[in-house]
Amino acid sequence: MSIIMRCCRRQSQNDFGMMSNEPELTFKERMLDNLDTFRMFMRLFSCIYLTITLPLRVAFYENFDITEKFKYFVGLDAVVTVIFIVEMISSYRKFNTKIVPTDDGVTDSKSSIDTSKSAMTDSMRSALSEEEGGMDDEGMDKSVLSKGFVIELLATIPLEYLALGLNFSEGEVVWLLMNRILRVTYLFVYFQELTRWLEDRGTLKNVGMHRTWKLFSSMAFAGHWCACIFFLISKWEVESGGLKVTWPEADGLYSVAEEVNPISNKTEYKITYTATTVECYARSLYWAYITMITTGFGDIVPLSINETIWCIISMYIGVVITTCAIANLQLLVVNMDAARTAFQLKMDSLKMFMVYRRLPPALQNRITSFYDYQWDLLKGADEQEFLDELPKSLQQQVANYMSRDLLKTLPVLRKANNALLNALVDCVESNIYSPNDEILRPGEQLKGAILISRGEVEVMKGRNVERKLQRFDRFAESSLFIKDVSKNLVKSKTFCEILLLPAEDFQRIVEAQCEEAHVAQMKETAEKQAKQNNKANKMFGSAEDAVPMAGFKKHCHPDSTFRRRWGVVMFFGVIYYIFSISLSIMVCVQDRTFSDNMTQFFLGYIVDCLFLVDLLFDSTFFMYIEEGLVVFDHERIRSHFFRNHSLAREVITGIPWDFLGLVVGQRYFNLLRVPKMLRITKLFKYLDGVEKLIVDSSISMDQAGRRVFKLMFVMIAVCHWVGCMWHMFADLSVIYYGDELRPGHWRGDTPQSNWRKTDEADSLFDITHGDLGGFAGYLRSVYWAIVGLSTVGYGDIVPQNILETVFATVAILFGGLVLPAIVGGLAAYMGNLNQALNQHKKKMYKVRTFMRGTKFPQLLMDKVLRYYDYLWSRQGGVDEVEIMSELPGPLQQRVAMCVNGVALNTIPFFEQCDEGMQQYLVSVLNPRVFLPNDIIIQMGEVGKEMYLIERGHVIVSNDNKKTSYAQLHEGDYFGETCLLGATTRMATVYAVTYCDCFVLSKEDFNDVLSAYQDTE
Repeated sequence: MSIIMRCCRRQSQNDFGMMSNEPELTFKERMLDNLDTFRMFMRLFSCIYLTITLPLRVAFYENFDITEKFKYFVGLDAVVTVIFIVEMISSYRKFNTKIVPTDDGVTDSKSSIDTSKSAMTDSMRSALSEEEGGMDDEGMDKSVLSKGFVIELLATIPLEYLALGLNFSEGEVVWLLMNRILRVTYLFVYFQELTRWLEDRGTLKNVGMHRTWKLFSSMAFAGHWCACIFFLISKWEVESGGLKVTWPEADGLYSVAEEVNPISNKTEYKITYTATTVECYARSLYWAYITMITTGFGDIVPLSINETIWCIISMYIGVVITTCAIANLQLLVVNMDAARTAFQLKMDSLKMFMVYRRLPPALQNRITSFYDYQWDLLKGADEQEFLDELPKSLQQQVANYMSRDLLKTLPVLRKANNALLNALVDCVESNIYSPNDEILRPGEQLKGAILISRGEVEVMKGRNVERKLQRFDRFAESSLFIKDVSKNLVKSKTFCEILLLPAEDFQRIVEAQCEEAHVAQMKETAEKQAKQNNKANKMFGSAEDAVPMAGFKKHCHPDSTFRRRWGVVMFFGVIYYIFSISLSIMVCVQDRTFSDNMTQFFLGYIVDCLFLVDLLFDSTFFMYIEEGLVVFDHERIRSHFFRNHSLAREVITGIPWDFLGLVVGQRYFNLLRVPKMLRITKLFKYLDGVEKLIVDSSISMDQAGRRVFKLMFVMIAVCHWVGCMWHMFADLSVIYYGDELRPGHWRGDTPQSNWRKTDEADSLFDITHGDLGGFAGYLRSVYWAIVGLSTVGYGDIVPQNILETVFATVAILFGGLVLPAIVGGLAAYMGNLNQALNQHKKKMYKVRTFMRGTKFPQLLMDKVLRYYDYLWSRQGGVDEVEIMSELPGPLQQRVAMCVNGVALNTIPFFEQCDEGMQQYLVSVLNPRVFLPNDIIIQMGEVGKEMYLIERGHVIVSNDNKKTSYAQLHEGDYFGETCLLGATTRMATVYAVTYCDCFVLSKEDFNDVLSAYQDTE
């Protein structure tokens, strides 16, 4: 349990100032690395530029040429061409190397080729592979005109400059750019380079997020190309097929006029645009996304065979990408923070175990704190699984990674060689202790040297703290050579990881690998160190620190009732911000006064005051837990606050900006509330506290149920925000376009300036958006959001202008993929509700199938099924053995003493045992369940076990059960004579009810006696 913890915590420079062995990069190497990074980004951005502008110019700028009119395109094209020419020349020079034969064979020029591979593009690597395979035996240099190199060369040639010397007509120059499409094929190669760069720097860790942004990028670029081609097809049909009605004409983007060419005397069809290029592109892109994401509002539809064919192709491409994206997002949602989910499931099982065993609240808190500490360190990593996957050599290296440095701190081992240290590392025992756990008691036999790997340990004499040990400190190192007992109480102050170097193993290894003189020198060093430690104890002894918990401070404890309730209040404050800030955004451009939103403002000011009070509490009074220890010092609390909070965010959200509305105008009150939105980032902080409160309370909600609730909330919040933004864009349309439509723009059959006016103009719509105090308009906005994001797409509310079209496009692109994924996640979580019960049912089905297949008698089948049902009713599917095995030794002993300690003291020959002996005994007790009428002990059989009754009722009787001698209940015991020397049972004991017992076998009892006598 401790190796990964130590490896995760180790830094490049440890507490003794030892620097990392990795050589630091020189200035030249750093500059070359930065240059490679710059070139990577230039390649990517250049390729993205071509991917976007090539179809855009063909579809919407068909009259493109090398003139002043298109100077920005021409300039950027030149920059992109230079970038790729430089890349080709640089890569070519690095691997087009002449191989010169020497006496030894081939010079190391080929090795220089290998070292330059990292700076090449992927296509150049393929060229290099072909070149290396094509070199002849005589070392003659060859051309590297491989397939990949030729493609890159063709993709880089600026053919558009041919128009300067040749006579190209209008509309033909743009087709000279088509060779650049070859460069677009490398887009995902460049994206892969970026991915590797992010992974190397630890920025991109989640594989699901990696796939997600790739799929979103694929959908964005695919939608862009489909939109451009869809518009291009419509123009081509007009120019070649006559007065056919195409979708842009039906949408009001252009009109078609018939003209006769005076030279050729042929009829031609001329397109006259009634919308700007931006509007044409926005409407095309809007069609592409609602089609490919299968929303399909129906306001733009294909009107010809060619448009229909392309629509089918686009839908197929979109369905493939959308399906992959939604499936990936669903897996991402379901597996979001999978380690945290698994940890919460474990905590649910732990709670059931603690309730079942009736552990006291104080012990429950200690166990919960241990799991929280383990989560903070490992984040759910399974150490044993990690180690099992490594080969033995790596396992040894991982084990040595931290233990060796600790062993070197022992004075007796500072001059030890690596062979001796490696041998000693295998003997080191690791243990984790909770705060206030006793590591050594006064009078306890010292088993070896104690090394502090993490945390803080106190060496006490009475109530005084003689020494405080921290990382790389040690204690009792003299016991490696001299048998001794502890004169002090050694206990953990925080969560501690302690390494024990056993004296017996140390002496055995040292004697085998070291000479006698060296061993004698080690012993002398240990004795001197022991004397120095005794002097230090007397010099630095102090009174034990006390935590003041009087007055208001007791309410500032992390586990206090006030802190938990305060967290719930602040959680609902964040929820209020989530919904109220979006409502303020919805009406932020309207001419509203303070009185129009008086209730919302007053509630907002109350929440603002609560957050200011919370800021004061967090920065001054509220204690926090660090390594299991409650920190109450105000200076440390303040430092902790500033380390974990953004000062800029707290200042921006704390200033009452909305009061500026009294100066600049009351219509800006809602807009000035928007900075409070930054407080929404605190949602997860308070959500964890609320979730913990639910777990600790009597509310029955398992982990899957809580995840379902959170996803439902996210879905509602997303629809609410999108609906509010959609409502606001209608107001922006009024500001930009006015109340009436400007002549010549597309708006459909009933032209209006925004979607709200169109919605109200519908003769079938019976109310206005101002009804219900304006709530009707909000409902229609949220209705559109749900219809659009869920890909239902009724089409009764559609965008009416460029602003609304842009917002609808973005909302459909992201929301149309995210919301279905959330719905899929909800379905998956619904399937995991009552997971423990479902697993129990599956197990019972397998048990029934097995018993029926093997033809068990009906009575025996009923008995087996009743046993499993009783286990489920008492334990709820909790694996007690697994939970106990995960706890560290001290906590295991505390739990065992809590469950069995009282019963053990009632046994006459155990009540005189000291605490150490009792802890040995309770650690070997095993739980066992008996059903009604089960015979636990049979008269005349050889006795091997003693039983302690935890729950239930048994009867002691004769062999045939006709004569009862005694009735035993909870807390009683029987069968103890087998431990005292008797060999056969003198009576029969059978269960009257379901019985939970703890069993102490004679073999375990003898082992405990032997072990305890050895320690004494």
